[in-house]
Amino acid sequence: MKRKLYHFIFVVVCVLSLCGCNNTSKIKGNTRKVVIPYSFSLLCGQTSEKDLNKMVKTYNKDKNYCSKAYKKNKDVILISTDSQIEKYIKDNKKIIDTAMKKFIKSNKLYKYKIKEDYSSIQLYFDENILEDTYQQLLAVSINFTSLNSILLNGKDWHIKWQVINCHTNKTVVTWNLPNDEENSFTSDDLKQSYE
Repeated sequence: MKRKLYHFIFVVVCVLSLCGCNNTSKIKGNTRKVVIPYSFSLLCGQTSEKDLNKMVKTYNKDKNYCSKAYKKNKDVILISTDSQIEKYIKDNKKIIDTAMKKFIKSNKLYKYKIKEDYSSIQLYFDENILEDTYQQLLAVSINFTSLNSILLNGKDWHIKWQVINCHTNKTVVTWNLPNDEENSFTSDDLKQSYE
């Protein structure tokens, strides 16, 4: 039940955070076309026509990150000003910072590194991480860093996401998003990082 709740929260976060991103091309003045690529929707599990239409509807209701949204093929397109894009990046960063503070506060050995352009994130922890801390960390570190990577790097976004054993500094898992389909690891993977 708890895992289903976390999955639901992750999906909701994906939908809510899809309010304003990506490959920006100048339209006029400080207005840009922002493409939220389908690869991001796939990552969030929001792939049906109904899901995509709901995203567009949500964007059109909330004008914080765009003045208009529509769907083109399976991408979601936003018409945003530079200040809306900057606000979106800043708001995502606040969410990331809050989650990371909770994460490092949970254990003095835990730490993280995020590249300035959001193309890489490294999370240092061990098998003792609390389930709720891990689930929040997973959702935030993938979703919001992906969005900021999209906003800063365009629709051909990528993130190198790594879990590193905080005791040995050995890599437990590396995912290259959005290309890697397998986004999980086991306690065996953690055990191997002690060898």
